[in-house]
Amino acid sequence: MELTKSQKRLLILLGFVLIYFVYDVVSNWDTYAGFYSGKKTVVRNKNNEKDKNKTAEQPEQNRQKYLEKWGRNPFYKKVERKKTVKRSVQKRKIKLFLYAVSMKDNNSVALINDKVVKIGDIISGYTLQKIEKKQVTLSDGKNKIVLKLDTY
Repeated sequence: MELTKSQKRLLILLGFVLIYFVYDVVSNWDTYAGFYSGKKTVVRNKNNEKDKNKTAEQPEQNRQKYLEKWGRNPFYKKVERKKTVKRSVQKRKIKLFLYAVSMKDNNSVALINDKVVKIGDIISGYTLQKIEKKQVTLSDGKNKIVLKLDTY
């Protein structure tokens, strides 16, 4: 297969690019190795010896130099976070109203806040302990509440 004149030129150009890439990697191996390993790079002098006083500048130092030289960066937007204030958690008082009681042997039920509940059911964090004719007893383990039936 014979290559055309333009294909030959592109092949020669690709060869030059490849040679330059290999030369660049060999001459700057510390920079490439530091970049891909995440380590800091050390500036070297012409004799390829470590310069004890100079290390690679940190991004913040580069930013400071930029600001001194050029002023404010028009593309940099400082984001200010809102300060959050922690509020003390207060238990809100739950209002429970007993509207009706229905007594029948072991199947007694009560109407509390528009919910029909029986012994053992939980309503607003309180467990129904006892149902009597005119009152019910609720408990959350620490506190005990007695709701009385209001007659109008």
